[in-house]
Amino acid sequence: MSCNKHSNWTPNIVYMWQLLSLLEQVIEHVGCMSLKDSQELARHADEIRADGIAVISPSFIKPATADTLRMFLQEVASAAPVVPFYYYHIPAVTGVNCEDVLEGIEKQIPSFQGLKFSGSALMDFGQCVSNSPSHWSLLYVTPISQHTFFSSLSVCLSQYEDNLSLEEGHVRYVMFI
Repeated sequence: MSCNKHSNWTPNIVYMWQLLSLLEQVIEHVGCMSLKDSQELARHADEIRADGIAVISPSFIKPATADTLRMFLQEVASAAPVVPFYYYHIPAVTGVNCEDVLEGIEKQIPSFQGLKFSGSALMDFGQCVSNSPSHWSLLYVTPISQHTFFSSLSVCLSQYEDNLSLEEGHVRYVMFI
């Protein structure tokens, strides 16, 4: 029950974190190169009552369009329809504009709760922030080598300041070292 058929520790580790309450929330990453494997992990997350699931786009073959990517995400979400759903967007992997992916996504995935944006396309992220409902969680993630982009993010978001009605916690910046 994992993306790597030789390693079954991931679902067990998530279950143990959940069981032992080691974390405030457990969001299980279920994105795999195989739709079937992603759905299996999503069902597992539902069974153990994970607080959410996160999905990355398959990267072996890039999605041709935002519609294609949304259909993949919808198929994964349908395996755990009541579990909060988060999309992990890496522009270099998908080659698809994030704003296009998010357009109408709540109609296709009612459990959609937000996205984790990993990349340096700050205008793309700024458009997502500007056009997303305030109940979504939006995370901007960058490796430490791109840390200087945080100041660019602030500048980018300030351009949208008049149009943003962000509730506390709507946009978060996360840096992995």
